[in-house]
Amino acid sequence: RRATPFSLVLVDEFGKGTSPSSGIAVLTAALKQFASMKCKVICTTHFLEIFSLNLVRDGVAAMKAFQMEVQIPKTID
Repeated sequence: RRATPFSLVLVDEFGKGTSPSSGIAVLTAALKQFASMKCKVICTTHFLEIFSLNLVRDGVAAMKAFQMEVQIPKTID
Protein backbone atom coordinates (compact mmCIF):
# COMPACT_ATOMS: atom_id res chain seq x y z
CA ARG A 1 0.00 0.00 0.00
CA ARG A 2 2.86 2.37 0.67
CA ALA A 3 4.97 1.65 -2.41
CA THR A 4 5.90 4.65 -4.54
CA PRO A 5 7.62 5.10 -7.91
CA PHE A 6 10.85 5.21 -5.88
CA SER A 7 10.24 1.81 -4.25
CA LEU A 8 11.92 -1.46 -5.16
CA VAL A 9 9.73 -4.47 -4.38
CA LEU A 10 11.34 -7.92 -4.23
CA VAL A 11 8.96 -10.85 -4.71
CA ASP A 12 10.29 -14.39 -4.29
CA GLU A 13 8.08 -17.33 -5.26
CA PHE A 14 4.86 -15.41 -4.66
CA GLY A 15 1.93 -17.81 -4.30
CA LYS A 16 4.06 -20.82 -3.45
CA GLY A 17 2.01 -23.35 -1.51
CA THR A 18 -1.25 -22.43 -3.26
CA SER A 19 -2.97 -24.24 -6.08
CA PRO A 20 -1.52 -23.24 -9.45
CA SER A 21 -4.67 -21.39 -10.54
CA SER A 22 -4.90 -19.46 -7.26
CA GLY A 23 -1.20 -18.61 -7.28
CA ILE A 24 -1.34 -17.40 -10.89
CA ALA A 25 -4.40 -15.25 -10.18
CA VAL A 26 -2.93 -13.67 -7.06
CA LEU A 27 0.48 -13.05 -8.63
CA THR A 28 -1.08 -11.53 -11.77
CA ALA A 29 -3.19 -9.18 -9.67
CA ALA A 30 -0.20 -8.19 -7.53
CA LEU A 31 2.03 -7.48 -10.53
CA LYS A 32 -0.68 -5.36 -12.16
CA GLN A 33 -1.12 -3.45 -8.89
CA PHE A 34 2.63 -2.83 -8.64
CA ALA A 35 2.65 -1.65 -12.26
CA SER A 36 -0.16 0.82 -11.54
CA MET A 37 1.89 2.15 -8.60
CA LYS A 38 4.87 2.55 -10.98
CA CYS A 39 7.27 0.95 -8.51
CA LYS A 40 10.15 -1.25 -9.60
CA VAL A 41 9.63 -4.97 -9.05
CA ILE A 42 11.93 -7.96 -9.25
CA CYS A 43 9.86 -11.12 -9.15
CA THR A 44 10.91 -14.75 -9.24
CA THR A 45 8.20 -17.30 -9.90
CA HIS A 46 7.57 -20.79 -11.17
CA PHE A 47 4.25 -19.59 -12.65
CA LEU A 48 5.47 -19.07 -16.21
CA GLU A 49 1.85 -19.33 -17.36
CA ILE A 50 1.31 -15.67 -16.49
CA PHE A 51 3.35 -14.88 -19.61
CA SER A 52 2.37 -17.78 -21.90
CA LEU A 53 -1.33 -16.99 -21.26
CA ASN A 54 -0.68 -13.25 -21.78
CA LEU A 55 -1.98 -12.43 -18.30
CA VAL A 56 1.04 -10.14 -17.95
CA ARG A 57 2.63 -9.04 -21.20
CA ASP A 58 6.22 -8.06 -21.77
CA GLY A 59 6.47 -4.38 -22.68
CA VAL A 60 2.95 -3.48 -21.45
CA ALA A 61 2.69 -1.10 -18.49
CA ALA A 62 6.49 -0.79 -18.53
CA MET A 63 6.92 -4.47 -17.62
CA LYS A 64 9.96 -6.35 -18.85
CA ALA A 65 10.03 -10.11 -18.52
CA PHE A 66 13.14 -12.25 -18.49
CA GLN A 67 13.39 -15.99 -18.20
CA MET A 68 16.43 -17.36 -16.47
CA GLU A 69 17.84 -20.63 -17.67
CA VAL A 70 20.43 -22.76 -15.93
CA GLN A 71 22.59 -24.97 -18.10
CA ILE A 72 24.73 -27.62 -16.49
CA PRO A 73 27.58 -28.83 -18.69
CA LYS A 74 27.92 -32.53 -19.23
CA THR A 75 30.72 -34.01 -17.22
CA ILE A 76 33.53 -35.79 -18.95
CA ASP A 77 34.22 -39.17 -17.36
